[in-house]
Amino acid sequence: MTNGNGLMAGKRGLILGVANNRSIAWGIAKACANAGAELALTYQATRLRNGLSHWLTNSARLSPVIAM
Repeated sequence: MTNGNGLMAGKRGLILGVANNRSIAWGIAKACANAGAELALTYQATRLRNGLSHWLTNSARLSPVIAM
């Protein structure tokens, strides 16, 4: 899924409503991060925090998660 062209290099974004690693929001976050964007994510349920933290450790361009 790595784009490698840096289309989003230098851009910052906020991805709202990540539910899990199969959600559309997560897929968008991965694609944008792979294109060079720096992102922050939000999620709704507290139980998702551990899962998201685990997924974020594998992606250097994603910022810490914000609970909503």
